[in-house]
Amino acid sequence: MDKNINVREWVQELRGLKASIKQRQLSRREAIKSADRLLEQYSKRGAQPVTDVLNAHLQLHETKKQMEQTIQRYQEQHNTPVNTTTYNVLLSKSNSLEDALLLLDEMTVLGLYPNTYTLNGLIKLSPSVSEGQLILRNLSSYDVSPNIQTYNTLLSKANTEIEKEKILEEMSARNISRNLVTYNTLIGKAPDYPSAASLFMELKTRRLRPQINTMVTLLKKVNSRADLQHLLRLQEEENIQPNHAWYTNLRKAEDRL
Repeated sequence: MDKNINVREWVQELRGLKASIKQRQLSRREAIKSADRLLEQYSKRGAQPVTDVLNAHLQLHETKKQMEQTIQRYQEQHNTPVNTTTYNVLLSKSNSLEDALLLLDEMTVLGLYPNTYTLNGLIKLSPSVSEGQLILRNLSSYDVSPNIQTYNTLLSKANTEIEKEKILEEMSARNISRNLVTYNTLIGKAPDYPSAASLFMELKTRRLRPQINTMVTLLKKVNSRADLQHLLRLQEEENIQPNHAWYTNLRKAEDRL
């Protein structure tokens, strides 16, 4: 084996391909072809792909089926082991909670323990708050702790004031502070513009900086000319640069009012 081979560089090259997809410098297909070439080149030099290489390669794929084929290839040709991160990446491409729970079962059979990323992936697929909370309770037996993303995802599924308040109370009990995503979600679920504007002022008291998506969410709650004028004053005070979504929803609001 070539002693100059650094597997971490291999991982970095794969992550660079992922960044290129995001920046639209490469198509996904081109990036995957490059990753396949890297596998061939490093293997010829005697490098053994570790799990981090496999996981970085998987993240270039768009579908679970493609990921499963790549895992099979790595295991058959190189006996590359999988870990919890491997399953979290697979889970992120699951089409249903049932599909994701089968992956959780596979993990436990292999002796792999779920983590907070696993929890959040499962809750994202949950059709309701109650099912999400059931998953949260079940995974607590693995010492999996929820984080702010867990509760923001649960909040996005809340359909009643009772569900929303229960989630917020549990966050407080766990000393998990609300962030901007929390407030954007709450504003989106507010029953009217005054309630949404009140939440906006609350996030300001917590020294959170609103972004343009916060303002767009507020804009969708506007129901009168007075609401709109108030929001435009806020927009000016916050000096947040508008985007396409802002202008599109502003036109809709003006037409509606």
